[in-house]
Amino acid sequence: MLSGLRDGRIVGCAACAIEISGYAKQALPTLAAVFRYWAAHDVGFTVGSAIRAGLADGDYELAVDLATNPSYGQARGPIVIELARFRDRPGLRETLLKLVDDSSTTVYALSGLGRVLPDAELLAVLRQLADEHPDERVRRIARADLKRKKRSLSHPNRG
Repeated sequence: MLSGLRDGRIVGCAACAIEISGYAKQALPTLAAVFRYWAAHDVGFTVGSAIRAGLADGDYELAVDLATNPSYGQARGPIVIELARFRDRPGLRETLLKLVDDSSTTVYALSGLGRVLPDAELLAVLRQLADEHPDERVRRIARADLKRKKRSLSHPNRG
């Protein structure tokens, strides 16, 4: 159904309706096909968000496939963040670290790492990125995340 639509506004509305209605899991194969076509358009992020809502434990390979394809640009953001749900999968940390290097997914990958890594390891990764990453934008984001994480860890009521 969605694959035949040619108006991005309708695709975005349909993807949003599927997400809100709770049918994203059942529609995941169709949403993935639609995402592959529409990711480069304005509605790509909306379709990515619907995919995020539909991902389940058995969808790791699909999530990594969509999240790591640079041609999908920033539309991958919701999927990249949702990769954290697969925290026990081998190679996830490395996948997220590679996505930090992609300017379209840096912020989303750092968010995912924050959900996956223990605090001490996350602080070490953020310090290394803040000090050594070749991209000034990534260094700036990592410094801000490092500052925020240190502040949250020092707060007496954190929980």
